[in-house]
Amino acid sequence: RGFAGCNRFNATVTESKPGEIKLGPPAATKMACPPAQMDLEQKFLADLAVVNRYSYVAGQLALGFQDGDRAGVLLLRK
Repeated sequence: RGFAGCNRFNATVTESKPGEIKLGPPAATKMACPPAQMDLEQKFLADLAVVNRYSYVAGQLALGFQDGDRAGVLLLRK
């Protein structure tokens, strides 16, 4: 669970083996925010939905994803 910039979200997490995870579809509250903020939040939640690995970088959780030709890392902090 967390905060996506405008709304709170949660998702199930299943670890298949160390470093590999599968997230269920994120569920989020439906508060309205400025359009630019909502667009960024939707991109974040879309990337979060395809996360398939995790690690730690400088004490922060790094979630890796790949979706077709798109790949990246979400670096999260508490």
